[in-house]
Amino acid sequence: MKVRAKVTVSSIELYRHPQGSARIKFSGVHDSKTPENNNFTKATPCLELSMTVDNPSAVEVFRQVFDEGKYFYLDFTKADE
Repeated sequence: MKVRAKVTVSSIELYRHPQGSARIKFSGVHDSKTPENNNFTKATPCLELSMTVDNPSAVEVFRQVFDEGKYFYLDFTKADE
C-alpha cells in the first residue's frame, strides 16, 4: 500500500556543527491554485515534516533541488524490516 502527500519546502536551515548538516522542513500544500492542490489541502490539512540530514553531499542535493516554496510529492510505502 502506498500513500502520497504533496508538500512544499518551508525551510532549509544549515548547521555549523556538525559542519555540512542541515534541517529541512516540509509543510503540506495549503492552497487551491489547482484542483489537485485543493484535494491535497483537504486530505492533509495539517502536515509537518522535519528532518536533519548529516551528509554534506545529500544536503547539497537538497539545496539544489528542493527550493523553498516548490511543490514535491512525498510517498509513504511500507518497508520490510
